[in-house]
Amino acid sequence: MRALLLRDGLVTPDLVDRCIRLYAKDRLLQRSQILHSLDDTIWVDLGRQAPTYHLLLGQDELYRFELARVFYDSRSGKVTAPYTGSAFCRFERTDDKPPRLSLRILKILEPVKCVDPSYDGWVSMPREGELHVRDHQVWTVDLAAKSAPLAAVRRALQVEREA
Repeated sequence: MRALLLRDGLVTPDLVDRCIRLYAKDRLLQRSQILHSLDDTIWVDLGRQAPTYHLLLGQDELYRFELARVFYDSRSGKVTAPYTGSAFCRFERTDDKPPRLSLRILKILEPVKCVDPSYDGWVSMPREGELHVRDHQVWTVDLAAKSAPLAAVRRALQVEREA
């Protein structure tokens, strides 16, 4: 793959070397998605474990964050995915104080289906163009929270404001 990308001029040798260094340092997984900004579109498989996201800031700063179980229901103590299907989504900043992030469903790629006909909809069925909803409220993440995974998101917002 590397040779093909280099041969066709799609990447530079320097970029390939940087990617190899970042991969070795941060142990990227197959399901990892690299974002260059919080405005990037992400792919979500509703029935599988949430991917790990990495924010690439500048050329060599890679910050890892996970938003585990965003589309899962764990009220019973057992984690279940009430829906199957896939979608393109994007994070959106809210005007709340403190600042928060929500998740918009941009496009349904594979039809969303409920796996349990008796499911009560606590995690709402994702709908194209709408914000993700859990427990009848728009799902958000408090960016002021002192969690390590959100440090990457806060750093990305700081970099975007400085640019």
